[in-house]
Amino acid sequence: MLRGLPLFNAKNIGEAGLFLQTPIKYKKNQKLEFTITVDEKIKPIYITGKVVWTAKKENHPYMYPGVGIKFEEISDKNKEDLKKFLKKRLKGYKEAKEMKSMYFKLKDMAAKLVILEEKHPTASKFKKIIDKAVSEIDDAAHTIDREIIEVRKI
Repeated sequence: MLRGLPLFNAKNIGEAGLFLQTPIKYKKNQKLEFTITVDEKIKPIYITGKVVWTAKKENHPYMYPGVGIKFEEISDKNKEDLKKFLKKRLKGYKEAKEMKSMYFKLKDMAAKLVILEEKHPTASKFKKIIDKAVSEIDDAAHTIDREIIEVRKI
């Protein structure tokens, strides 16, 4: 049995298991013991699982090297903590995607105002306001992108 898997490379974590991108060669059906820290306020979640598949370079080049792990033993309390963590991350992901969509709509609006500037005198004032807003939220938009990428890794 192994302890302390390097879960900073965990991908696609769910209630039933996870994919672990790792150069360590695990064998199919190999039993593993590990902990997952989902929140500093909550004790790490202790889990036992087994390797159910291994990524092959020729079949899964974007996942190679790595293994799919099915959770086998997890206490009810730990299962509940994991569910809360996943639900929180999913909610954050949905909100981040919605904000990203709003950001792109705002940028699109600014582009359309360029055309309207020639036809309507108020359009240039409106465009300046939109341009300022886009400029002010550019950093936040990049932070949202990083958050979306991090959640996809899970």
